[in-house]
Amino acid sequence: MTAKKLITSITLLITMSMLNADWSPEYLPLENKASIKDLNHPDLIKLENRVFNYLENSWCSQEKAQLIFDLVVLTRPSISVEIGAFTGSSTLPILTALRYLGVGKAYVVDAWSNYEASKGLPPKECNAVWWSQVDMGSAKRQFMRMLGSWSVKPYTQVLSISSKQAVSKIPKIDFLHLDGSYSETGALLDSQLYVPKVTKGGYILFSSALIMIGGKPTRVKALWPLFEQCDMICEIENGNALLFKKR
Repeated sequence: MTAKKLITSITLLITMSMLNADWSPEYLPLENKASIKDLNHPDLIKLENRVFNYLENSWCSQEKAQLIFDLVVLTRPSISVEIGAFTGSSTLPILTALRYLGVGKAYVVDAWSNYEASKGLPPKECNAVWWSQVDMGSAKRQFMRMLGSWSVKPYTQVLSISSKQAVSKIPKIDFLHLDGSYSETGALLDSQLYVPKVTKGGYILFSSALIMIGGKPTRVKALWPLFEQCDMICEIENGNALLFKKR
């Protein structure tokens, strides 16, 4: 590790300890704070509650779903991108918020491939074994059914390829959700490929920050490009998900 990277990592840990915890839309540095009042519209609250009920017992916590939903409604991103969808639990808040607004498109990148999901992970490690055996076909079918049942297909561009293959097919990004590879090299590559594509003032949600693979926090290195190019806004899920704004 270079001295610069070491200083960055130490600064990151110190800064994380001072971050806003527990999501609030007040954390967003919006020019028009009055727009936050839009979140109290009865139709929006009703839609949010439907989403929360659907996501109960899913991999997407209500706090994360609330953050994503609020962020999309308040910032109205033209282009959203999610790296790593699986069954679509964290994709749903993006898409339903876009449908509510009636604008924007979300590029959803997931190869739904056991090989891609387990690539770079230590052999025989429990996560590697799980991702190498899980029924990816079933996960993708569940994802596609979700698109139909929630009437969000017009706002969705599904790229069923690796993140490396997909990057050239995606325009400038206003909101990016990074929740792809659990391997150190794969997670870092996702950050290196996609963070530069985020527009100035755009937002990035980095999930699974504290995942441990073989006793090592394999996604921490992937935070370096974000720390170097962005300002951190808040953390949720006890530091497992971090929200950034591109400088």
